[in-house]
Formats: sequence, C-alpha cells, structure tokens
Amino acid sequence: MEEKRKVGFFKRILLSISDFRLYPYALKEHTAKAFGYFFKLTAICSVILSAYIMSLTLDFISDGVEELDKKLPNFEIVDGQMKFSGDASVEVNPYLTVVMKNDYAENVSLSQYTSDRMYFVATKDKLLFGNSSSEKSISETEYKEIPDMTKQQMIAEFYSINESLTYKLAVYGFLFIIVYLYMIINRLWMLMMYILVIMICNSLFVVKLKFKDLVKISIYISTLPMLLETFAVAIGGKYSQAAEFITFLIAGVYAFYALRAIRLDDILLKATGNTPEEKIVNAIKDAQKQLEKQLEETEREGKREDDKKKEEEKSTEEQSVEELKSEEQEEKNKEQDDEKKE
Repeated sequence: MEEKRKVGFFKRILLSISDFRLYPYALKEHTAKAFGYFFKLTAICSVILSAYIMSLTLDFISDGVEELDKKLPNFEIVDGQMKFSGDASVEVNPYLTVVMKNDYAENVSLSQYTSDRMYFVATKDKLLFGNSSSEKSISETEYKEIPDMTKQQMIAEFYSINESLTYKLAVYGFLFIIVYLYMIINRLWMLMMYILVIMICNSLFVVKLKFKDLVKISIYISTLPMLLETFAVAIGGKYSQAAEFITFLIAGVYAFYALRAIRLDDILLKATGNTPEEKIVNAIKDAQKQLEKQLEETEREGKREDDKKKEEEKSTEEQSVEELKSEEQEEKNKEQDDEKKE
C-alpha cells in the first residue's frame, strides 16, 4: 500500500481508468484521500467547463452590444437626463430586451410587458431593470449616478470592458465558482447512484464492504464518466440524455470489474497469504537478489582473472630477471675465460 500512496494525482486518473487492480488498494487508503482525489478531479473538469462557458458568455455579450449599436436610436445623457428622439424596443438576445421610453419612470410599469424575459427600460430620468411578473423593477438607477455620455461612447465602453483582461478574469472566476459548486452537488448525487449500482453488482461477488468502501469505489469509477461528460460539453456544446445513460452504463461496467478485482484479491490473499501485488513485489525482490548474486559472482570471477593475470605477469617478470642474470653470468664467465687465455 505504501507504493500506492506515493502515486500522484494524474497517475491515479490513469489507473482508475485502465487498471482495476487499483480498486483493492482503494479500500485500504483513507476515505479523506479518496475525497481529495474527487475534489481535485471535479476542479479540473470545472476549469475546462468554465473556460468553455466564458467564451460563450463573451461572445454572447459582444453580439448583444453589436445588436444595440445597430438598432438603438442615438441618445445622450446630460445633467442627469437622457435625451433621445423616440421610443424603441430591441431584443438583444432570447433573455433580454432593451426598451427606450420617452417618458418618466413613475409612469412606466414593467407589468405591461408580458413576455417571460428580462427588461432593461431607459426612461427620461431613470434606468429600470426587471421582468413582467413584478409591478416594481428589480433595480433603478438615476442618470446622475452615470457620467455624461453619448450612445457611441457607451457602446465603445461596453466593447472595451468586454475585451478587458481584468473583466475576463473576473467573469472566469465567477463562472468557476458557480460551475464548481454545481458539479460538486451534481457529482455527489451521482456518487449515491453509483453506490446503488455497486451494491447491486456486489450481489454477484458477495464482498464484505463498509459504506466508506462503497464511497471510495464510487469515487474512482466516476473518473471516466466525469471526464467524458466534461469533454462532450466542451467539444460538442451539449450533453444529451442518451450520452448520460451511456456514461452511467460505463460506471456500471467499472463497478462490476472493480468488485471482481477486489474479490479475486481477497481469494488469493486467503489462499496464499499474498495479494497479486505482493506477489509481484516479492518476485521483483527475488529477481533483485538473483541479480545481486550474479553481479557478485561476476565481480569475484573478474577478481580471480585479475589475480591470475597478475601472477602470470609476476612469473613472466621473474623469468625475465632469471634469464637476464643468466646472460650476465655467461658474459662474466666468457670474460674470465678470455682473460685466462691471454
């Protein structure tokens, strides 16, 4: 288990998808560690989805501003009053309509607009925001709180804000918080559904599991479904009920094989006293010992060969010395014989 505890987060993602031997180990680790994995994985998926939603949001706002630029009549805000030539109504998008009313706010009621959308109403003295379900507006803003500007200046300011890095970061941060909280709630609900699937599959294997074990298994089998759902939305723009059903079936298949791996691990442990991973570790240790013995034997053999070479070199050297002495003695004898002859 110590080896598994050292496995990094991204390695766990790979193992939870590709190696069912992870699941017996998952039962032995702390539940907090499994939840840490769950929150990290959810955060990564939220980062991807938030980036996708932000791109849609920025395009949505940009299209809305362009629509206002085209269809709104010219106006200007001067000394706390809005001056414009006539009434106008512009459907910016399916959710918002901008209305210009050449009247005072006290004479305007949002209840006169029957469509189920939000309304931004510009009167002579105030900006009103609300929907048709309420007599009073959700918010009101007096023009004296707004700097004097013309339509062109306002449109240019909207474009500038939409392109601002600070604005983009603020939008992304807000979207990430919303998406992350939504995904946490949604995935916790799905974990409960996966736990039911695990309990049904366990009727085939009859593995003794505590509730915390069910939670840990459900967290890891949710890895692939969560990633598939995230990329399906980010790439395709939507996630159908059929696709949701398919990912739920994938989680069911993973639950089956996870329980099978846990059951086989339990059987092997009872039969041999070792889990498959422990047998692998022992085999590796035995192989290491054999390799060490071979290396030691190789070193000893090399040492013996070195000693033999040294002895041969020493013997050759001694023989050379003897031969040299013998030659010197012969020369001396020859010199003595020559002296005697003289």
